[in-house]
Amino acid sequence: MSEEKGHEILIRAFAKIEHLIHEWSLYIYGKGILETKLKRLILDLDLNKKIKIKGVSVDNYSSINECQIYAHTSFYEGFSNTILEALSLNKCVLATDCPGVNKEFLEKNKFALMCRTGDVDSVSKQLLKLVKNKNLRKYFEKKSSKALKGLDVESIGEQWLAIFNKLFLNFNNKKN
Repeated sequence: MSEEKGHEILIRAFAKIEHLIHEWSLYIYGKGILETKLKRLILDLDLNKKIKIKGVSVDNYSSINECQIYAHTSFYEGFSNTILEALSLNKCVLATDCPGVNKEFLEKNKFALMCRTGDVDSVSKQLLKLVKNKNLRKYFEKKSSKALKGLDVESIGEQWLAIFNKLFLNFNNKKN
């Protein structure tokens, strides 16, 4: 648990709508330097029965598979393995529009419901939308099955091979 993961934003967003979604809980996985601070925040918000910090998951797939919505509130992200795992399990994903893969892969292809990075109100609004609208969750679950097309070993291998062939041809053309 570190600042860039945006866990505090997620906790505060959940706190804003908790009174509207009594039957829902929030589970946060991980460990890190902010764990004590986040646990204190949960206690201060009187949400220790609704928000649980579960520690490090030894089996991400099982942990993600238990959820109905996978929320990813990072301030920045490379190519998120956990988002890919959630998509591979056909989970509904809520993600920030942070630079990188979230914006360029998820938002562009509409594989996730997006919210503004670092914006508690945006996260809570979009989270509430997903919680209250089962059809919207089903829509994103269905879309997620298409998200990994083109990311399999064969497709990626073909793309690398095309790049190497192009580089090789350019190199040979310059030599001649």
